[in-house]
Amino acid sequence: MAHKRAHNKSRNGCNQCKARHVKCDERGPPCTVCVSRHTDCHYSRPTASRRSDSRAITNAISDSASDGRTSSPINISLTVMDSTGFSNESLPPSTRLRELELMHYWCTKTCHSFTSRLSDLFQGYVVEESIKHDFLMESILALTCLHIASKQEDQISAASYASEGLRYQNNAVRPFHAALHNVTPSNCHAIFACSVVTMACTIVSPLLPTSNHEKVTSTIESFLPLFDFVKGISSVVYISREWLEAGPLGAMFHMKAFGAPDDVATIRPPFQRLRALVISNTATGEISPIVHEIYLQTIDQLEVATIKNNTVPWLGFVGNEFIEELRMRQPLALIIFMYWGVLLNRMEELWWAKYLGKRLIEELSEDLIRRGKEWEKATRWVMILVDSGATLSSEFESDKTRILR
Repeated sequence: MAHKRAHNKSRNGCNQCKARHVKCDERGPPCTVCVSRHTDCHYSRPTASRRSDSRAITNAISDSASDGRTSSPINISLTVMDSTGFSNESLPPSTRLRELELMHYWCTKTCHSFTSRLSDLFQGYVVEESIKHDFLMESILALTCLHIASKQEDQISAASYASEGLRYQNNAVRPFHAALHNVTPSNCHAIFACSVVTMACTIVSPLLPTSNHEKVTSTIESFLPLFDFVKGISSVVYISREWLEAGPLGAMFHMKAFGAPDDVATIRPPFQRLRALVISNTATGEISPIVHEIYLQTIDQLEVATIKNNTVPWLGFVGNEFIEELRMRQPLALIIFMYWGVLLNRMEELWWAKYLGKRLIEELSEDLIRRGKEWEKATRWVMILVDSGATLSSEFESDKTRILR
């Protein structure tokens, strides 16, 4: 009678390997199998080393809570270090090679994502801070994955990098939130840098296809939570501005953001056109006097932000009433938001902002053109401002000089 072959069972493997009935090396998260398959890796039963980590973290959090610095328990996974300071668990080779690739890409390309004038800061100082703060390192790796994904022609390759980026982004969330409960002079620089990097991740990640879903999310639907996120960054700056200005990142507060602004004379006409649309829709009874004021205030704020060259931070000043109009996909709100997309599309150095701007213009123009002649004409006017080289009808070509005057 044949003897049953002996083998070692994976009793503490990840949920994904158990579901597929394959042996897990239990090195995660993520385990080697999940890394090779580019899938999320989760454990419902911790190994001895992870239980040891959990106890150490729980004790640290309890000490922090007793000092009044945080009030919510946070579960994160860290690698146990031996007395020499080196990890007693080796990383899977595929993970080490991927992260080496990502750090090289960050230092040569992605570090330029916040204008070339800030490249040295993000290439040097921010990386040094990320070595001390895991949440910043995870955010850096996340944005780099998303940057690579946005450049891929092949859908499968793009999805692979985008999925990996989401994994790193998710890894950063809990420790980052924990740090926000206790902002100090020693961690405020890492928190602020992480806020900026995570903002870019939050903008781009929903727009990229992943292995989990073939179709990317609607731009408006994925973008609405970002309003609160940008306001959160403002709160971080408010709390720690004095500390930030005293450090290397202080340079970000003493420079005009994201390139030199256009001449004011060329900025004002498009905003006058937006106001004219609001006035005409009020006159026909399409919108109420209250909504009329909401739109005019939003346009004023966007114009000021454009003149001051703070196009991205404009999100932090937008009122909840306008956000609700956007959520309901009201045509005037979409036109205003589409014009903001035009401004983003002009930010050549900020690939993530330009990527969002392009997507906004494509999605919103398609929506608005179907809503009738008035909105088709308004949309064509915005498309002229894009100056994308797209073919326009002779009717709108003849209007170009008058519109941009």
